[in-house]
Amino acid sequence: MKKREAVPNLFTIGNLFCGFLAIYYAMEGRLVPAGWLIVIAAFLDAMDGKVARAMKMPSRFGVEFDSLADVCSFGLAPAVLIFHYHCRACALDDVWGVALSFLFLLCGALRLARFNVQLKGSDKKNFSGLPIPSASATLVSFVIFSEKVWEGPRSLEASILLTVLLSFLMVSTVKYDTFPNFAPGSFWNRVKLAYFLIGAVLTVLYAEAVFFPLAIVYVMSGLVRRAFQVFRHRAVTEVQSLDDVSSSV
Repeated sequence: MKKREAVPNLFTIGNLFCGFLAIYYAMEGRLVPAGWLIVIAAFLDAMDGKVARAMKMPSRFGVEFDSLADVCSFGLAPAVLIFHYHCRACALDDVWGVALSFLFLLCGALRLARFNVQLKGSDKKNFSGLPIPSASATLVSFVIFSEKVWEGPRSLEASILLTVLLSFLMVSTVKYDTFPNFAPGSFWNRVKLAYFLIGAVLTVLYAEAVFFPLAIVYVMSGLVRRAFQVFRHRAVTEVQSLDDVSSSV
């Protein structure tokens, strides 16, 4: 492997190391540091592909290595984190805690496998299903928000519902926007870029308070889009039905 080809893989190695360290911290009961390590891993994961494309050195090895690292950082690490959150903070039974955590890991692995099978190029306008880094970031941001912001008792029901929802969305066909391009483009890309930059600034300034709400906005955006598409399809179908009836009279 050439030295230049190794540069994108350094980001993937950093991603993998953060996931490994997050598992260690979670098992030690240090949930918030573990959560932030997973967030850092997500940032590194977003950068490795961009660096490879910028250097014009994308490779099949990089794709496979990235997926293996993602299973650790965004599948296993958040699963271990939410298990300890449920069992220690929420006193959830160990059996149900293991089942719920494994559900997230399983759906994340399936999401990665489907992505690799459907991968046909680097330029995409949207993802089919919630990307596993986004699902992982949302889950850990909930833990951070719960640990640092909520003053009342933790909501076991909310954490269970969120884990199940994120697991389902990863293996669904709900469309989600890709990471914005940092170059002039369409109006929608500029909107995404503005949202990303504003979110990044707010996260830096008020990380513990705003990161989870911003993540939820992204998660809900796919569901809102799907609901709008279903409503529009029904409206078009009804109009066509009325036209058919009027034309036959």
